[in-house]
Amino acid sequence: MISPFETLDAVRAFLADTLLAETPAHLRSELRAAIKLLAETGAQLDALPALLPAESGALLDLIDEAGATQTEDLRCRLAAGPAALTDQLALQDAIGIRVGEVLCALHGRSDPAAADLAARIVATLAGQAQARLGWQSVFATGEEPG
Repeated sequence: MISPFETLDAVRAFLADTLLAETPAHLRSELRAAIKLLAETGAQLDALPALLPAESGALLDLIDEAGATQTEDLRCRLAAGPAALTDQLALQDAIGIRVGEVLCALHGRSDPAAADLAARIVATLAGQAQARLGWQSVFATGEEPG
């Protein structure tokens, strides 16, 4: 069996090693972008199954702390255990919607506890985004524009 990571790497290598030199100059940047996306996709496929449940749980804990309602279904989906990556991403999207609603509600309150909780939610989201910088940055590690 060929792993999907090997397939992605083989396609990326073919594009980089064979086609890039033969590609007209005005299309090379587009091909480089496609090559980078293939590398990023492999990194995401490898990392997301471990990241998403932890991230989802952390966000659910925070919105529960805010007193959010209608999170039981989200908790049940998370508690159900390993799911297909597409299902995990759909759950993450649904939680993201609730997080947005909670942040809007907290923003409308004037008490310090609400401001503190909103700041912790934003800090959690920032930390989750930071975990993705390795595969979502514009330039690969050590790569510079030019």
